[in-house]
Amino acid sequence: MAKTKSTFGNNATFTFDGFAQHENLESTHNTQSEVREAYLDFSLGLLDIRLGKQIIAWGRADKLNPTDNLTPRDYTLLVPEDEEQRLGTSAAVFNYPFSNYDYVLTGVWMPRIHENVVPLNRPANAVFTASIPDTDQVAIRLNRTGGDLDWSVSYLDGVNLNPEVQLTGINGSSLAFRCTTKRCKYWAWMPPPH
Repeated sequence: MAKTKSTFGNNATFTFDGFAQHENLESTHNTQSEVREAYLDFSLGLLDIRLGKQIIAWGRADKLNPTDNLTPRDYTLLVPEDEEQRLGTSAAVFNYPFSNYDYVLTGVWMPRIHENVVPLNRPANAVFTASIPDTDQVAIRLNRTGGDLDWSVSYLDGVNLNPEVQLTGINGSSLAFRCTTKRCKYWAWMPPPH
């Protein structure tokens, strides 16, 4: 695992987070690597901007979080912390604080779609095809922190990160499956804790 952060001038930083692993020391094959995040942060007045591959985690709940619907996870990774399953996605994120920094309005644009990687038991006689919409995703959130109540409301015009798998045909002993990523529109509200 490699993590680094470099500062440029007074208001810009570059962050990198990635890993490489080799599962079999007796073979030169089976090397896996992933750039989880590589992004540039900078500010224009009160507006904070982050550009590049990044992990965007929304919401306040641990484990199951209905508003954490922007960046995918790799559920095939066996890691001690669930957060290590998160994958970055290319995005532009804009944060604008107001009302004495108690509220932050966030806008997100993601030019490509990345879905969750799920463990599928793929029989040798099965053929899988993917159906992923060729479109971008946008999201907006109003987040309130500080004082007596923390809450957020968000909207996503994007995709469901979990692909739907359906059997599309049987030809003799072979099976055909389609993995479909569906477009969706979500409104989400994270009320304050009781």
